Amino acid sequence: MEIDSRSLSQMRQGLLSLARHTCACACFLVLLQTAVPASAKDYEWHLTVGKGAPDCFLRDVIVVNGEFQPTVTVTQGDTLQGGQAAEAWNYDAEATLLLSDWFHGEGNALGMTLERPFDLTKATPQSGHWRWVSIPQAITINGYGNFLDCNLIGGLGDVAGMATQDTTCNVTDYTVPAGRSKQLPWTEPSNPGCTHANVTVTAGKTYRLRIISGTTLVYTTVCFEGHNVTLVAADATPIDPISFGSCVDVNSGQRQA
Repeated sequence: MEIDSRSLSQMRQGLLSLARHTCACACFLVLLQTAVPASAKDYEWHLTVGKGAPDCFLRDVIVVNGEFQPTVTVTQGDTLQGGQAAEAWNYDAEATLLLSDWFHGEGNALGMTLERPFDLTKATPQSGHWRWVSIPQAITINGYGNFLDCNLIGGLGDVAGMATQDTTCNVTDYTVPAGRSKQLPWTEPSNPGCTHANVTVTAGKTYRLRIISGTTLVYTTVCFEGHNVTLVAADATPIDPISFGSCVDVNSGQRQA
């Protein structure tokens, strides 16, 4: 970062404003001085997770070289050359998994009024009354997935709590989620609409997966068979690591890592 000859008063105001804000990133308070000749200064910043109460509530914060919001003194014209070593969590690679559920049925069913007591005989689109629109036919990951899921989880049937027999990925017989179904040819298993999201991993390495739930379902249980899951952040906030075995529950609208 090279500091030019812009107004020192404006820079001080901006830096002080930055220092007052606390967030899930490393913040520095930089002091400017003009009496000392300019030079090049090297800094190495080690980022770890520690405890602090910047807003009067004790929580996890990003610590730089053992300090929360350390002070760096520079001279106008100085060139700062910094390298950082993030040690908050040790992992070899990362990936993002966006979860969504896909319902297949009459589009106007969700807009019908709900009457009590519920009368099953009136629960039809024709009667104009509310009806149960079933559980989702597919859980997609990063937009990938197929109606009845192409053997992903055995398919979800029209009856709540009932799973249908495993089906083969055949886009001739089953539709695919909107957006990917426009890609041809529909009859080929290689069609993106019938492809699952894949994360390639290597044995012995640690991976950070950011799981984001955009589902209508209240929560979704995500399992990684044969692997151990440790939760290190919830809704972008670092937390004390919690081990969950191979599965973790993610609420609708929640982010976990």
